[in-house]
Amino acid sequence: VHLSTTYGTEADRITTPDDGAEACLTLPFHALDLLGTVRTCLRLKASEAAVRLLDSSYRALVESASDGIFCVGADGGILDANAAGCRMLGYPHEGLVALNIRDFIASEQIASIAPEIARVNAGEVIHSEWLLQRKDGTRFPAEVDATALPDGRRVSIVRDLTEFKHLEESRRDRERELLEAQRMAGMGSWEWTPATRKLDWSEGVNHILRGGRRLPSPTFETLAQLHTPENWERLRAAAAKVIQTCVPDELELEIIRDDGTTCWVKMLAEARRGPDGSFAAVRGTLQDIDQRKRAELAVQQEKDFNQIVVDSVPGLFYLVDEQGRVLRWNQNVEDLSGY
Repeated sequence: VHLSTTYGTEADRITTPDDGAEACLTLPFHALDLLGTVRTCLRLKASEAAVRLLDSSYRALVESASDGIFCVGADGGILDANAAGCRMLGYPHEGLVALNIRDFIASEQIASIAPEIARVNAGEVIHSEWLLQRKDGTRFPAEVDATALPDGRRVSIVRDLTEFKHLEESRRDRERELLEAQRMAGMGSWEWTPATRKLDWSEGVNHILRGGRRLPSPTFETLAQLHTPENWERLRAAAAKVIQTCVPDELELEIIRDDGTTCWVKMLAEARRGPDGSFAAVRGTLQDIDQRKRAELAVQQEKDFNQIVVDSVPGLFYLVDEQGRVLRWNQNVEDLSGY
């Protein structure tokens, strides 16, 4: 602690600490005055040290952040920025603090700045997306969280969304490819959560139904209108079996399309388990097998018709191949042979 003693004026007592002293005592002084002054000076120095430590800790935390952190004045001028913010915009620190936020926001979005600043000034915490421009002229999408400090400054945390947008676009591309593959294969996917009664299906299912989804918020029960009563009971029984046993199942069903026509589909269903291993939902696929199924039915109908013709032949009728295997026979053969 640096103390100064002087017999000077009151003005001297005010200016003396500027010369390096923490306090000024006027002689003569009591020992208790000296002790009290020293203790006060020690507390002040301890407080100043704590503030410096806190400031350095906060600064270290700000500098270690991967997001850009900016301190902005009331006029939009940049007062300070961390290293990530400088790298993000391509400016050195001394160059960035000479700019205004309008200098690196895309020109077509400049008109939107004033309303956002007004919201921040009103005490709102703003979460928004902006198109920002780097020093080299390249642009990138950014997510900005902004709030006002009690002293009138604004703090903005800026996150570069370039990689996120690329991942989102890649995900959308994969989804489009999957939907196109489902369309080409005449297939769709679906998932039903009995606990919430929520039923979701892909665009491929809509394509099979030949129209837009006519069930705005479909539930399992509303699917009854897509099926004949017999098929609906088969579907309900299969769903109950999957829920109870968690064993996959498959069905061939004739559904009623949006345009009133019917279509044969093959449905595969399996149980989806939750994180704890318990049953959570039923999911599966729906495949358009209408052409194949109708061809099979036509062949079977032809076989049935031929069998009727064969059975109507009087006497015994049978057909064998070169190895002597019986391929077809009429009812009279069965009646006579007992087979």
